[in-house]
Amino acid sequence: MKSVRIILLFLAIAAGIACAQEAFDWQTQSSKKNIKDAAVFGGGIWAGTEGGAFFYNKSDSTYTKLTKTEGLDGSPISAVFVDNLGTVWFGNQNGTIDVYNSSLNFRRRIIDIFSSNNSVKQVYSFEQKGDTLFISTDFGIVLINRANYKVIDTYSKLGNFTTKIKIKQTFRKGELFAATDFGIAKQLPGAVNLTAPESWTNYTTSQGLASANVTKIGAFRDTIIAATTAGFSAFNGSGWSDFLLPFRNKSITDFYVKGDSLLVLQGDKVFLYYAGALTEPFPFSFSNCTKIIGLDSYLYLAHKAGIYRVSTISANAGFLFPEGPFANQFLTLDTDEQGNLWVATGKDVAGIGAFKFDGFRWFNYNTSEVPGFPTNAIFNVHAARDGNVYFATWGRGYIKLDNNNNITHFYTNNTPLRGISSNSDYLVIADVKTDSRNNVWSLNHDAANQKTLAALTPDSTWHLFANYVDSTLNQYTKLIIDQFDTKWFLSSDPSRLGLFYFNENKTFGVKSDDRFGYLSNLSELFGKAISDIVVDQRGDLWIGTNLGVFYISNLSSFVTTASPSVRINSVFSLRQYSVNCIGVDPLNRKWIGTNQGLLLVSPDGSTLITYFDSKNSPLLNDIVRSITIDYKTGRVFVGMDGGMSVFSTYALEPETSLDNLILYPSPFIVGEDSKELTVDGLIRDSELKILSITGKLIRTIETPGGRVAKWNGRDEDGKLVNSGIYILIAYDKEGNNVSSKKLAVIRK
Repeated sequence: MKSVRIILLFLAIAAGIACAQEAFDWQTQSSKKNIKDAAVFGGGIWAGTEGGAFFYNKSDSTYTKLTKTEGLDGSPISAVFVDNLGTVWFGNQNGTIDVYNSSLNFRRRIIDIFSSNNSVKQVYSFEQKGDTLFISTDFGIVLINRANYKVIDTYSKLGNFTTKIKIKQTFRKGELFAATDFGIAKQLPGAVNLTAPESWTNYTTSQGLASANVTKIGAFRDTIIAATTAGFSAFNGSGWSDFLLPFRNKSITDFYVKGDSLLVLQGDKVFLYYAGALTEPFPFSFSNCTKIIGLDSYLYLAHKAGIYRVSTISANAGFLFPEGPFANQFLTLDTDEQGNLWVATGKDVAGIGAFKFDGFRWFNYNTSEVPGFPTNAIFNVHAARDGNVYFATWGRGYIKLDNNNNITHFYTNNTPLRGISSNSDYLVIADVKTDSRNNVWSLNHDAANQKTLAALTPDSTWHLFANYVDSTLNQYTKLIIDQFDTKWFLSSDPSRLGLFYFNENKTFGVKSDDRFGYLSNLSELFGKAISDIVVDQRGDLWIGTNLGVFYISNLSSFVTTASPSVRINSVFSLRQYSVNCIGVDPLNRKWIGTNQGLLLVSPDGSTLITYFDSKNSPLLNDIVRSITIDYKTGRVFVGMDGGMSVFSTYALEPETSLDNLILYPSPFIVGEDSKELTVDGLIRDSELKILSITGKLIRTIETPGGRVAKWNGRDEDGKLVNSGIYILIAYDKEGNNVSSKKLAVIRK
């Protein structure tokens, strides 16, 4: 791991790392439903989630979203606090603290806890006294000066409790109280040096606590109370005694005090204790609620599905959350011809359906929202060229969604496909792809009839094929089809891991011309776990593994020859990376998703163009799970735990003619700090010439090969050109397509 980081640093410096030029207009798309903590502020609520933060404005029901793109750390938020000046403090699972004040347009990050040498560093809660914030963490209480954001001290040994004990929450009423899994630590009266263990006393069940596992401490009617996993306890000055006996031996999730009223969240119910009476005023289930946020004409609670808002005057309840994906699960991604993003979420019970993102809104495809949708276990997704979208499911076959949102379900009851050997009706389809003749190919994960591949022709005829190399194998995971209609597929079967291929040579009924084989027995791939396979713009097969990247050229030989001579090329610069996914952009560059971030390499992989991780970019974290690229817009979609990063590039699919050539900005102002001229509307592998109005050659530019190219306003000698009218000529290398535009240049 250390050597990989060193190589990354070296390559990044050598490549110049032009991050801003290669990626811009970053967005973070994440679900903000799973509320981890929240705090009332003014006329709304600040909520922290695993996918960022948001502010819900009660007056107009609008949302303000904060993610890593807007400056947050990007780690799942675990604590939210609003101080007496209206500044919001977000504590994160990784120990970072983001400080935000919208009215002052102020942002700051505190990394002292994150940078400490403690193995666990999560922030659990905040407590304020004057300009001092007491921060509960995995290793004690950290004090931060609110005025200068510097750490004042750390209390890591509280009495006889274990050093660096996890502090869930602190509460101050005269002295400081700390809630832990092993009891309560309390500052001794008059104690000043709280770093000294003798400045604290400890309370457990021996001192009257209902349970040593304390969830919260607070005050109700001038009495300090503690919620535990076995009921409430009240502090009498020297020890603890039972409080609210109806909750004895019941785990208290949270409580909330407003005036003389005490609200208690216990199990799936909310109780009200007022004037000595305990009632249950809300006729709703509160299961999966974790905190009572606030109370006005509504009761607000933190829930995994959003802020749960319950009316206090009517039988009305619902969830509040901003627009976003249903959950932060991005197992596999694909884009269709209209630029929509499609997302598969998971297998078995982990799957929650499929998502569609049109660039503005998210749409869910699952059993509860789409009639006839057979399962939520969507393992893979494929957007075909004809507009149909295919979902490979874990246990229910595969699904076709057409342009009119009609669903066709392919299952054991209407196809010759068969499920796993132990249950032939449990049909696991690992992947679905379409070939050049619009045949739909499905990869059966574990077929009881050993028919691994199945083709459905446009005339609704089925053809099934075994893996001719070894029909006893199963546990197939991924399928890709190249330009010669060869099916490349992966097996995770321990008896023969790796890469297989099959081509029926466009003759379904003739077995003699079928081509098939196994390549993971070759030295370059032997012993390596293959994570992804893609076909690039040149028709080469790229292979991502746990030990680097490889590619195979001359794929036609796998069709024409029964025993082709195979050369597997290693990409030297990527040999130490554990690769999770590969994306190919319109310029044939490779986007490599790894456990150390996202790399962009040249078409042959020899040159690192740029590198993104969670430290140098808005990328949410360093482990990239999935990737896809929209060729028409140049947008790159990167799936990770906690959300998805989206950014734009200038790698756009080239036009078929030069009829719509556009130059901007116009006029083009050149100077030492000026922006570049954009040339849009190019065909593949265009070249440009910049001429003066008299016909003198100023500059020749070989474009990257896509729809867009840039000119920096300099001539062949690297000097800025003078003001005047210039002519830009775009043409292909054969000279068959030519277009010209006049350009006004102003030299600053």
